[in-house]
Amino acid sequence: MTFELKISREQGESLAQAATHKILGFKLVSETRRGPITSPEFHEAMKGAPILRRIDDSTFWLRHHSGIPWLSVQHDQSGAGSIVLSLSYLHYRFPEVALDAFDVGLSLAESLDADLREDIGDRKITRANIDSLLDVNGPYVAHLVKVWEVSRQNTDKDGGAPLEIPIGPVEGVSDYFLFHIVPSRTVELSSLQQSLNWRIVKDSAMVSNGRVVAFMLADPNGHPTTKVFQRPDGIFQVHPYYWQLPFSLSAPATLRAVEALAAIVGGAVKFNGVEFSKALAGEIHSRSQGLGVEFYQWWHSRS
Repeated sequence: MTFELKISREQGESLAQAATHKILGFKLVSETRRGPITSPEFHEAMKGAPILRRIDDSTFWLRHHSGIPWLSVQHDQSGAGSIVLSLSYLHYRFPEVALDAFDVGLSLAESLDADLREDIGDRKITRANIDSLLDVNGPYVAHLVKVWEVSRQNTDKDGGAPLEIPIGPVEGVSDYFLFHIVPSRTVELSSLQQSLNWRIVKDSAMVSNGRVVAFMLADPNGHPTTKVFQRPDGIFQVHPYYWQLPFSLSAPATLRAVEALAAIVGGAVKFNGVEFSKALAGEIHSRSQGLGVEFYQWWHSRS
């Protein structure tokens, strides 16, 4: 499930000839509705948009004004030619960036002389009602935050991982940056807390039957980056903490943690069930500094 805003001319009504707001660089394509939104209209309107990637002729990924990956914008070139803006409910800054998506959607809709509708209540969004709908203390925003919290909790519980930009309707997948370290000797996780040259997140230790079985590591600024868990069989399981930093920061930090742990406990390391060879390590070092969604696509394209 993704959060979506839809732009279309399906209503067939003409907007009042008022001054068009030109926000975020979207260009006015036409002043009256003339059937479905065409591909040339879509591409003309996208000129000046904060484009992160052009995936194909009908799909663009946008960058948020803060610089982080953000929205998928997809044009359906058949039928009504509608445009869908998709945002992952699992985006680590969802409550903030979801509200900003409305400004982009409304600006793009105005430039195309089309309607913008949100998918929860199928409401038409206008300059007249956007502020009341997006009141941070109102029921609509409270609902978005609740869905975000539940989605995040369920993803953690199911051992999944988020994609910062959806692939179609897919926003969460099985964890794709998962390491296992089989130590060469018996090592208690508690003893490693003092050995690691990383910050241990305060109060993050999980204790079971009197022994530490998990804790989290943080970057120098105190942001959690990595979860370390020791299974009952002694194997260490290590993966990013996806909910406070972008993949391009949490994944490299996790990789450094794995290498530090492996240097201490010895033994074999596997990445997503595959031997963590020197060649594979080099590729992962390079690709982990980009988008999580692209890393996920690369990894699954190998199989």
